[in-house]
Amino acid sequence: PDTRPPTAAGFGVSAAHEGFAALPGVTRELEMIFSGSDGIGTLHGEPHIDRSFNESSLKAALREKPRYLHIASHFKFEPGNEDNSFLLLGNGEHLGLGALRSDPDLHFSGVDLLTLSACETARGGGAEGEEIESFGALAQQNGASAVMATLWQIADESTASLMADFYRGRVVDDLDKATALQRAQIAMIKGKPATEV
Repeated sequence: PDTRPPTAAGFGVSAAHEGFAALPGVTRELEMIFSGSDGIGTLHGEPHIDRSFNESSLKAALREKPRYLHIASHFKFEPGNEDNSFLLLGNGEHLGLGALRSDPDLHFSGVDLLTLSACETARGGGAEGEEIESFGALAQQNGASAVMATLWQIADESTASLMADFYRGRVVDDLDKATALQRAQIAMIKGKPATEV
């Protein structure tokens, strides 16, 4: 077994942008997940937050093929319009589904788990017979082994605890992805640390 620390990259948007509310819990979420300068988080590395989260920094991270890629942001889905369905980057720019589909530098090969900690990232749809796939589905088609995404709006503050418990279960306790997520969800419901569930 590979005993090296799992490689990881993290990205997040905490500031408000036109049409999108601030997500103050994202900074806490990434601090709880990534070791950063304090060494507390489960995953090693320093996440990119706000202005440092742009298309160039995402592409640079993907070239390194991290085992875990965590993105906490807003996602806008517009049924029937792939170019107007996008992930909000930290610098306020939009990463559209069309770019994700066509740009080879936005492929996720080598990523064991892509976590899209953003509202409705698993949501897809269609209009007039043209099916529009979700961000999560496209990322998996572009090489990610597994994608954890959401079908609904998520609570900014509580997501930090859920994600920290999930990665602790996955990396520290060596649980499979489904079991780690289930344990983190049960812990949240019961209001206990995941290690006590």
